[in-house]
Amino acid sequence: MWKIRFRDRSKIYQVPFIDSHCHIDLLYERLNFNGTYKEFLQRFSDCYPSNFAGCIAIFCYPRNFELSEYLLAEEENVWISIGCHPKNAIQYNEMVEDNMLKIFKHPKVVAVGEIGLDYYGNQKQFESIQKSVFKRQLKIGLEVKKPIVIHCRDAEDDCLQIMEEIIPRNYKIQCHCFSGNYSQAKRWLSAFPNLYLGLTPVVTFNGAHAAHDVARNIPLNRLLLETDSPYFVPKPVKQVISLPGFALTVAEEVAHRRGISVQEVLRHCRDNMTSLFGI
Repeated sequence: MWKIRFRDRSKIYQVPFIDSHCHIDLLYERLNFNGTYKEFLQRFSDCYPSNFAGCIAIFCYPRNFELSEYLLAEEENVWISIGCHPKNAIQYNEMVEDNMLKIFKHPKVVAVGEIGLDYYGNQKQFESIQKSVFKRQLKIGLEVKKPIVIHCRDAEDDCLQIMEEIIPRNYKIQCHCFSGNYSQAKRWLSAFPNLYLGLTPVVTFNGAHAAHDVARNIPLNRLLLETDSPYFVPKPVKQVISLPGFALTVAEEVAHRRGISVQEVLRHCRDNMTSLFGI
């Protein structure tokens, strides 16, 4: 059974890892779960490796931007990032921003995001408002002095141009769920020397050639593991929803593509989490 094999492998690795990007609020909604995160871990304990050390929970839907929702931040080994997703830019207003600013004061809120631009499908029609909200949140990131988590889909030129206009070149950034090839990755890595790229379980898919290219070539000191849970279930997993513990499959695939040990990948990614988010 894949769950047994998955957990057994993790005992060998020992090096702890953190899922740098997941959506616990959406997991709770999809699974109709009411309870603490500790209870959630217990319920799905067979999907969490022994070396799982926590996650950054991303909140990007304004409907969840209420301080009471962030009791999750009191949970052990959970950190928070908050920002209005570009697809929700039309919902951004003063009330949303005020709620965000209150939440940023919590010591376990470690980043601003995910924020950015998304022109996929019919989203291009909202380009103007997306840019406005993106610029505003970048400036907030600078004001609160927190790293920034970027979402960019089909908008690379505009996204980088805005970032280069507003953010200092040495600012700390995560480009989440990177979907380009390594040639495209180099553009991001060169533009911001303290930018890290997040790879998801997409890298485990046979046809994900661009992700494989990045896995083989990205400097390990610029790599982060993420699930974007509940999205992107790893190839060998036999269920419909991804969980934060599955970030380990990203490390395994990167190690396989490079011909190195999983432990080496995990050590670099652990150090990267400390450098970027201070955790």
